[in-house]
Amino acid sequence: MDRLAAADPAPDVREAVAGLLIAAVVPLVGFMVGGVWLARGRRSALPGAAALTLAVVALVFWLSFSY
Repeated sequence: MDRLAAADPAPDVREAVAGLLIAAVVPLVGFMVGGVWLARGRRSALPGAAALTLAVVALVFWLSFSY
């Protein structure tokens, strides 16, 4: 996978809210969204870390119904 360009803009508020919402509903997609944002660089690190954290929490939540 190619590294994303450093000039890629940080996610705006609407994109961050949508990414966090999808991370909560579909955790596996949230891992991908968070990973892409972390790969963008320093300006996108906070939303990326938040998406990954929310995806982990959501995955634990959804798996608790399975077992």
